[in-house]
Amino acid sequence: MRNVKIKGQVVDLDGQAVSGAKVRYLLTVFQPLSPTFSDTAYETSLADDKGIFEIEISAYNIHVDTITCDGYEYIPELTYVDKIDFTNNTIKGPKSNGYKQYDEKSSEPFKYYMRKRGTVDYLLVNDTGGTFNVKKNEPVYPMLLDTWYDSYGAEMDNKKHSSGRKIDRKDDPDRCLEISCVFNEDYSEFDLVFRAITDGSGVIVTKDLSYEAPETGYKTEVVYHDTMVGQNNLYVNESPKVNDRVYVFVQGPGKKFYSLMDMRLTTTLVNAHSGPQVRLGGYAYTNPLGRRYLEYVNTTNDNEKYFRQSLNFYRHDLEQQAQKNREEFNVIEFKKIVDERYAGRNMEALKADMKVLSEKSRKEREAQEEARLREMGLWSDDPAERLKL
Repeated sequence: MRNVKIKGQVVDLDGQAVSGAKVRYLLTVFQPLSPTFSDTAYETSLADDKGIFEIEISAYNIHVDTITCDGYEYIPELTYVDKIDFTNNTIKGPKSNGYKQYDEKSSEPFKYYMRKRGTVDYLLVNDTGGTFNVKKNEPVYPMLLDTWYDSYGAEMDNKKHSSGRKIDRKDDPDRCLEISCVFNEDYSEFDLVFRAITDGSGVIVTKDLSYEAPETGYKTEVVYHDTMVGQNNLYVNESPKVNDRVYVFVQGPGKKFYSLMDMRLTTTLVNAHSGPQVRLGGYAYTNPLGRRYLEYVNTTNDNEKYFRQSLNFYRHDLEQQAQKNREEFNVIEFKKIVDERYAGRNMEALKADMKVLSEKSRKEREAQEEARLREMGLWSDDPAERLKL
């Protein structure tokens, strides 16, 4: 263990400095009282206005755990160095392809990359996917996206999101995508067929992740070809092998919504129960406001949680109105609320809204209870008598 000085720089994907980034790193240091003679501890360092951070330590090794900054996402896959071992002067990282020699005299900072987040919008999230095997060579799975457009508002929430649900309406946007799979003769290759089945909808399948849906290029059918990963041994059960990530963009009918289906593709070449399998599993992120922003921020921030919960409450209220009046969901009104309250981060206005909506909801419940008791002949204008019921 010796004293060393580490210099790094946090930049975005365009090479611009990310000021104020917090670098969290793990140290392994000598600890005489420990049974293993070493101990680990997390520390943090703050990047300056040029994205530079310096760490002066006395340790066996250092590992950069994560980097955080408002409006950015750390991309560890692009990091050349995330661990330095000072006992043998080696560095390791996803981009360094194994251990490399560490040059302590070099003045060049190690680069750490972050992605600047896109526009954050109100999104609906649900899990999605399917399993295809050789015994059922061409299964068809309707992909159900939480869009709320297929009928009167709140009815959508009562559906069972089952991949085997029968498709009985071609004009139902929630059932806008089918996926089938065809294996070749020796099961070494397969085709996944993505088919948009709702009039006016389309699909794009790609390996390139983007958080903004393409504006054009959608097709009614896309064939994705891939090979099985694994060994062809008829007597062994194999664990699924990860082939790749597949990103599917869906444009709803009339551009009413856009979805990003982020799915992990895995294959099992041999399975004693079902034969070769292809599995797709992941999440669908849907922008029901007709906008192409699909950036979902999974955060534990209390304010962010409150915004989402409040908007869900607001949405439910508008859905109830639509259902009651047998009208279409008022997308324009909800979009206005999202822009003014959520995108504008207007917490005070949203809290005031919630107070009004809560009172409205309370009065509606009381009115429903009164109607129920009157129908049963139990209603009394005396509050004290009602409390006895």
